[in-house]
Amino acid sequence: MKTPKLPTSSPRRIIVFATGGAVLLILAGSIVALNQIGIGPAVFAGYVSETVSRLAGANLIVKIDRTILPADGQTTTTIQASATNPDLPITAEIISGGGTLVAVTNAPGSTNFTYTTATQPGPVAIEIRSGSLTEPVNLTLREALVPATPVLVAPADKSTTNNPVPEILGTGPANTKILITDNGSINTTTRTDDKGNFKINIEKSLYGGQHTIAAIACSDLGVNSIVSNLATITVQTDPVKLDTVHIRLSPTRPIAGDSFGLFVPVSLNTARVIADFQGRSFELSDLHKTSVFTGTLPAPDQAGAYTINLTLLDIAGTATRFDKAVGILVVSP
Repeated sequence: MKTPKLPTSSPRRIIVFATGGAVLLILAGSIVALNQIGIGPAVFAGYVSETVSRLAGANLIVKIDRTILPADGQTTTTIQASATNPDLPITAEIISGGGTLVAVTNAPGSTNFTYTTATQPGPVAIEIRSGSLTEPVNLTLREALVPATPVLVAPADKSTTNNPVPEILGTGPANTKILITDNGSINTTTRTDDKGNFKINIEKSLYGGQHTIAAIACSDLGVNSIVSNLATITVQTDPVKLDTVHIRLSPTRPIAGDSFGLFVPVSLNTARVIADFQGRSFELSDLHKTSVFTGTLPAPDQAGAYTINLTLLDIAGTATRFDKAVGILVVSP
């Protein structure tokens, strides 16, 4: 008589049970340990959910313009948040620190927030959330110190110049950004040296007429100083000149339906030359920097006598028009 065999478990089943038991023990131990340091089951479940979401391919991407800001109660920065799951809303909350946070644009999978600073320096913590995904944003608010007011040394107030890009000299806080304004609008940006001096030519040419120049010091946090003393100057640029005697065509008598070259010599202070011909405008180029502007124009389809109008602009943008400056005779093929 055979002895019946006792049922045995397969090796695979044993491994599964052992692994599951180990996982349960680890989870139990982890929960106990987390409870001891103040992390409850709900928070732990949130961490697990976020980890699973990221492993499954979901993600939350956050970009911010600036992280160090002045505590002036008015400076703003933009926080851009986008999620790979467009069906879940994106929210933001200030966890610690001051200031205000407002959603300014909202689209599926993307939300922009504007943070406005508080007046109290210190750290600010913001949490961006989309479903179970979270991303921290850490900002620092620093005391909003106003830079010392710069002083304009040149140009002299009530002076006149024929230079549309005059030199600006002055003093201000050492190693600080300086904004040069023209009639209240920023024209040029420079920096003081380690002794507090700055010297630069205007970047955007000044048109003929009156201009009020000023300087503003701007700290690394973006805090502006009081506006400097003002320098009101008058720009009187020399008029551009056209050398009509030496204007050339190539060929001298253009052929109807073909193209021809136009060569226009002008004064050194000419920045642009525009030719108006047969209802179209053609901007010529000073390729060799010799103040001879050239271009290729299409000849009319019909033979006959025609004229070209020219407009010359100086570096300040002041335009002078020369009507019927060029006479051409178009011949039949």
